[in-house]
Amino acid sequence: MIPKASQRGGGQHLATHLMNAYDNDHVEVLDLRGSVAQDLHGAFMEWFAQARGTKCQKYLYSLSINPDRRQGGLSREQYLDFVSRVEKRLGLTDQPRAIVFHVKRDKEGIQRPHWHTVWSRIDTDKMRAVQIAHDRKTLRSVTQEFARDHGITLPRSMRAEKSLDASFNESARGSTKWTEKQQQERSGISREQHAEAITDCWRRTTDARGFVAELEKHDYFLARGETRQTAYVVIDILGEVHSLARRIDGVRTKDIRERLGQTYPLERLPGVTEAREHAKRTREGRQAALQSKTPESEAQTKEQAKEQAKEQARQALLKLHEQRRAELNDLKQTMLDRHAAERNALKELQSTADKAIAAQRQKAQPKGIVAFLTRITGIRMMIDARHRKQDERRAQQQAAQREALARRHGRESQELDRREHALVLVEQREKRSLRARPLREKFNVIVLPPKAVPEAPALTEEQRAKLTAFRQSAAAFKTKSSQDQSGWTSEKLKQAAETARQQNEQASKTEGMAGDFNKAATPPPERKPEPTSGWAALLENAADITKPSGGGKPAIRAGREKDEGDREHYRRTPPDRSFRR
Repeated sequence: MIPKASQRGGGQHLATHLMNAYDNDHVEVLDLRGSVAQDLHGAFMEWFAQARGTKCQKYLYSLSINPDRRQGGLSREQYLDFVSRVEKRLGLTDQPRAIVFHVKRDKEGIQRPHWHTVWSRIDTDKMRAVQIAHDRKTLRSVTQEFARDHGITLPRSMRAEKSLDASFNESARGSTKWTEKQQQERSGISREQHAEAITDCWRRTTDARGFVAELEKHDYFLARGETRQTAYVVIDILGEVHSLARRIDGVRTKDIRERLGQTYPLERLPGVTEAREHAKRTREGRQAALQSKTPESEAQTKEQAKEQAKEQARQALLKLHEQRRAELNDLKQTMLDRHAAERNALKELQSTADKAIAAQRQKAQPKGIVAFLTRITGIRMMIDARHRKQDERRAQQQAAQREALARRHGRESQELDRREHALVLVEQREKRSLRARPLREKFNVIVLPPKAVPEAPALTEEQRAKLTAFRQSAAAFKTKSSQDQSGWTSEKLKQAAETARQQNEQASKTEGMAGDFNKAATPPPERKPEPTSGWAALLENAADITKPSGGGKPAIRAGREKDEGDREHYRRTPPDRSFRR
């Protein structure tokens, strides 16, 4: 398992990538804390709003884990344990986070489960971002501890600590640019594969012409940079631009200019546009050659099969979109019906209250001589004024109730509109993946096939029989040892120890001091050196070569031994720092 993490912004793009159901067979949001919204787009938008109160631009910390399925993968409990360790070491404990589980199929059609975890770096109590420094080394140590505790075998690159230069070069050459990710998505060829091929071409050759010829054999064409006119670039057969200095491991720009400067100066090289046209012509010619070699009937059959598969994938994706749309439309219709019912209920409640107050006032109206006296004395006018003030106050309260209900309905409608917009983003991403997959497969047919990994040889019948016999003998030995250990009680152990002690005393009395002296004086038998082979033999030969002709030790090694032997001679006497001194 190799963790990959980065500090980043662009929460909406990240949420769209995580919710892409076309590139993943299964998408599940396992945990979402620290947000009011219950979806990724809404949660990331809330965290972005919190980051607006600070100066932090990269307010998210994204971590992805791709476990080795050959070792059984990771259970959810194990992954949560790993996440808790990372949180504790990076200072992200109790920070808002989201955990997404993906299942994706690789080129061989094998399912590959993996996890994504995204934290918000904004501490809302202090209104500042959590400082994360040297996170790669921290993740490396956490992964090593986790693998040790859970019995997981790490790859060789994760076992030993890397030097500072190696870590810096890896960080500098890391695939963090959006353009490189888009290139890999369009072509299906990763940055590491391009770097491996171009570096191999560089190391195989010693001059400029041989290097350029080797590049053309691997479908790379040398050109002059478009943005930087003083930089060498290569164009692959798909028309993608790659910086030559970034694609050759362990080589500096100065070395590239020294080899290519005289034979291929930059002012004489074609530009990116011309190199792309040449790559396009080469690609089209190779595609036409493949079609000419293939019989027409077979080509039509393959083309029909591809079109049928493409149509099936499109129909399946449209069905998935319709299902999501139906669920969202049901929610929207339910919300609209509820809003209408709540508005009608509030209107009915306010109307009933007004009618009840009017009826109560009508019932309380004086009659006869009392009504005449109240009208003449002005009491009626005072009562009417009080009623008008009560009606105005009640009208304001009812308007506030209607406005509060309208605001709540607006928030709910806005939330549903936001979810609909997020669904549109996910659908656009899935449609783009649908269009990119057949193009990527088509390009992979044109380019050179990847190196085939040799499979492990199958066991013969004799080897399988030996393996079975070994397992049976190991099981029998384990059973026998457990039975013997179960029969040894404490009394038997004490008796065996006493017997051994008596035998040792008797032997020492018999042999005496002379026997002990003879044993000590007798030299041990000389062991014949075992023949060396492989890497040990190579090192031994290299050591023989470094010896001087006189048979003595090398000068450097002899000097080191002399320094080590004379170290006491050059050691100074420590100063006396006592009070008497």
